[in-house]
Amino acid sequence: MEPSSNNSVKAILFDLDNTLIDTSGASKIAIEKVNHFLKSKFGNEDSIIEHCCEVLGVKPESCMMVGDSLDTDIQGGINAGFKAAVWISKTAVTAETTRPHYTVPAVLDVTTILNNMN
Repeated sequence: MEPSSNNSVKAILFDLDNTLIDTSGASKIAIEKVNHFLKSKFGNEDSIIEHCCEVLGVKPESCMMVGDSLDTDIQGGINAGFKAAVWISKTAVTAETTRPHYTVPAVLDVTTILNNMN
C-alpha cells in the first residue's frame, strides 16, 4: 500500500499505546489513566484515531501515524486512511504482518520522511 501523494502532512499522531517513549514514574501512571479513559470512552484504537482527527480539524488522509506497534499504532493509521504510517523498529516486517508505509530505526528519522513527502 502506497501513501497518498496529495497535499502535505497537517498532523502527526504518535504511539497509541504509549510504549514509544519512556514514561517511568508518575507520568506513566497518569498516561495509563488517560489510556484507560480513552479506551472506555471510545472502545478501540480506530475510534480514538477518528476522534483525534475531528478534534484537530484534519482529514485522516492529511495525517501521519508514528508508532512502534504494528497491531495498534500502524494498523490504526492504515485503517483510518492516513497519508502515512511510520513504524519505529530496527527489525524488518515479515510477510504475514501489517505493512507500514515506512519503517525507520528511530523517531528522529521521521523528519527525513516528512521532508521527502512535502
